[in-house]
Amino acid sequence: KVLRNVMIMEYLGPSLDKLFFYSKYCFSMKTILMIGIQCIERLEFIHNNGIIHRDIKPENFLIGASNDTKNTIYLVDFGLSKQYIDLVNYRFNQFKNTRSFAGTYRFCSLRSHKRLEQGRRDDLESLGYVIIYFMKRELPWQGVKDKADVGGDTKSNAIFKMKRDISVDELCKDCPLFIRHYIKYCRLLKYTEVPDYEYLKNLLRDELALNGHTEDNDFDWAKI
Repeated sequence: KVLRNVMIMEYLGPSLDKLFFYSKYCFSMKTILMIGIQCIERLEFIHNNGIIHRDIKPENFLIGASNDTKNTIYLVDFGLSKQYIDLVNYRFNQFKNTRSFAGTYRFCSLRSHKRLEQGRRDDLESLGYVIIYFMKRELPWQGVKDKADVGGDTKSNAIFKMKRDISVDELCKDCPLFIRHYIKYCRLLKYTEVPDYEYLKNLLRDELALNGHTEDNDFDWAKI
């Protein structure tokens, strides 16, 4: 007999990518901030269970399919996920050059481009790019040509160079100040350092309060 591992999940609704499209690529700041808080909570949960996702993008966050769960965000597609630590002896995976890429170029961390062993910080950095994407409707490296002979570079290298060379201030231009702190914090985390998830969530919660909103999970798509 052949043994196989199977994951069974409940039927879910559309992804954040689809909801963004249905909203004509315009989420309110309140919705973006509440999305960010729930997504950090999902990452915190899997990280605390020794797993990193390695492919954070809008397509991999779905809402529930019922009226009771449509304001709950779920993290899906664990095909690239891996255990980053042995929870029995608390031994981390060796930090090394993996020589292989895992993720999505548009949203992956800088270290992922370099094929370095991914950790919790990389999931969180990718989420930062997702938040910026929702705020600005695009990222600076979108639209890079797919041909290796255009500009003498591959698409992956061209995206990496743009992501590496752009300053955080330029990347976050016209965005609230909190996202600068978020990106800088994630990039400065050490491989084995435990992220301060509460600090990151509070960055978003403080911005909610600054704009006179409450974290009531009343998202834009309730009106669609």
